[in-house]
Amino acid sequence: MLMTGPGSTKVEARYPSGLRGRSLVRRDFDWALLQSAIAAGVRFEPAVAVRRALVDESGPNKTIRGVVAVRNGHEHTMPASVTVAADGRHSTLAFGLGLARHPSRPRRWAVGA
Repeated sequence: MLMTGPGSTKVEARYPSGLRGRSLVRRDFDWALLQSAIAAGVRFEPAVAVRRALVDESGPNKTIRGVVAVRNGHEHTMPASVTVAADGRHSTLAFGLGLARHPSRPRRWAVGA
């Protein structure tokens, strides 16, 4: 896999035993993810910004029951049986729940799975 960056920077990684790596632009990944979710029955609501998780603390464990979001300047709860935070490395939900943090070093890195 060859990754390129500003100033003719190149990073090459060789996969063993004939394995191959692929990459795509985040915008294209987001579009494919959205289309797959809609095809699976998810209701998409544009122009909605998630502010925090809707957390149920009534049982022995905290459970995510949806999100609190802003639409047209007003907060709304959006309950859900499954909540997916697919909003990248600056995830509002992951940081809000204390599940993510940015290390001081390295500042740039990539992870593949």
